[in-house]
Amino acid sequence: MTRCSPARCLHRSLNPMPMPVPRPAPRWLACGAVMLAMSLVLTGCDPQKQSTTKQDGGSASPGPKPVPVPASAATPEPAFTPDPEMMDFLQKAYASHGAKAEIQGDWVMVEGGKLKTQARYDGKQGKDSFILQADFLTRLDSGETIVESFGGVGKDLKEAKGDAYGAFLDSTFHALLSVGLGKPCEHADTEEWEIGGSKRKVTFGLLRMRGPLPENAWQPAYEGLQKLVKESGLPKGLHWVRYFYAQIPGQEPTVELMLDNETWEPLQEKAKGLTWPESKDYYSARLFFMVEDG
Repeated sequence: MTRCSPARCLHRSLNPMPMPVPRPAPRWLACGAVMLAMSLVLTGCDPQKQSTTKQDGGSASPGPKPVPVPASAATPEPAFTPDPEMMDFLQKAYASHGAKAEIQGDWVMVEGGKLKTQARYDGKQGKDSFILQADFLTRLDSGETIVESFGGVGKDLKEAKGDAYGAFLDSTFHALLSVGLGKPCEHADTEEWEIGGSKRKVTFGLLRMRGPLPENAWQPAYEGLQKLVKESGLPKGLHWVRYFYAQIPGQEPTVELMLDNETWEPLQEKAKGLTWPESKDYYSARLFFMVEDG
């Protein structure tokens, strides 16, 4: 897998999602921006007909609410009921990167509890494909609870989960590994930004894309996003940011900017003004990064 800096190059593009004959919007999932954009492409439905209830996948009100993290490494109470297969995936992901990871009850305990994680999904088999939303919850020993959600699509549940696993590994996992466990990783880039008059360390996952991203589209958007963050006056301490953009043929673009699991107001509105080219095809870009004191 190519190692890419978000400032300089692009991660591999995924195969464009199919555009089947439009059919009614699915009623089984009230989703955030990522799932909304995916649903629009797969169903051809009108976003005004979607539910206005938002969940973890990028929303103002994530499902699992942060709760205090125990001071000890004892297994904490779960935030939600995890999926056993996804828990096995998480355990293997951390173990394959040199971390001690064990499943203890409803949690994967990494490095004796320095990082705790669990995952679940919600989805349904449609006529031509399975669509799901996968939620990954991570708790750091410093007290932060990070909720990251991804859409997954495939011909069946197994393939849709695999799609979501790939998205998590590309976009979020290596940044968590680097920052949460202090294990530098070649798949996570770091830069130094000055934010609010202080130098901050910024650690990026890879840029995750779907569809044919127009040539030279990312650089202007990245520079605009960097400017927004640098001028934000972000308080000191650990923070995490998720930016998502989807170009949807015949619809308004879907834009989402999240800070610490919440919509980042008022930067959310400013993020809608970042430069992206129009296209007759669906495409999307997702970037996750973590900000630490320098």
